[in-house]
Amino acid sequence: MAETKVNSRVWSILICAWAAIAAAQVIVFGYGMMMPSIMETFGVDTATMGKIAGVASWFQVFSLIPLSLLLARVNPKFSVPLVIAFIAIGLFIFGRAVSIPMLYAGNIIMAIFVNSIATLLVGAKLRGVPPEMYTQVNGIENFVQPIGQTIAVLAMAQLLGILGGWRGVYVTVSIILAVALILYLLFWGNGKRINFGQEAAPSAANAPKQNPLKEVATSKVVWLTSLAW
Repeated sequence: MAETKVNSRVWSILICAWAAIAAAQVIVFGYGMMMPSIMETFGVDTATMGKIAGVASWFQVFSLIPLSLLLARVNPKFSVPLVIAFIAIGLFIFGRAVSIPMLYAGNIIMAIFVNSIATLLVGAKLRGVPPEMYTQVNGIENFVQPIGQTIAVLAMAQLLGILGGWRGVYVTVSIILAVALILYLLFWGNGKRINFGQEAAPSAANAPKQNPLKEVATSKVVWLTSLAW
């Protein structure tokens, strides 16, 4: 008889990924509140800080779809932690920056990968979440980003004081992401307890191989949606 609930190991994996998403959103939404301190540290104006954020946003726009498609072909056991690792590295570089180029580099790395976690987590949910539970799990996930955003808006001043300024916030969030990454891998283990969709594997293996990048590149809907966004 097929399972109709999510086991504790799968919940643990999802919570680790969701924690990483929420933590990253603290930085995304808290950037504006940290700008004055960053400007004071480096002696730059708001135009420079705007450029740092703007360049990273352009990298994000042009990399999100192809990056997600490429990483979607990797086992979510590795793709999700890989993305979390890059976000953590980007935040750490930014937090320990001693020059403007380091600010650019850290922010670009973070921006490229920050929105990919939820996309790649779909692969894990397909393996460990029964179809009957998709709505409930996705509903919970929809509250994850607002949690990080709310913390950034309501508690950033307190975080700056407790963690010793903007550098402390960036480094602390990068450490939280690293911990989430390690726990994600530990809970995943060998994958035997979360591979809910094993029965479908043989038929999927016999299916004709398709090139997702080619499909997306030739889809008018994707291009029109991207331009509209």
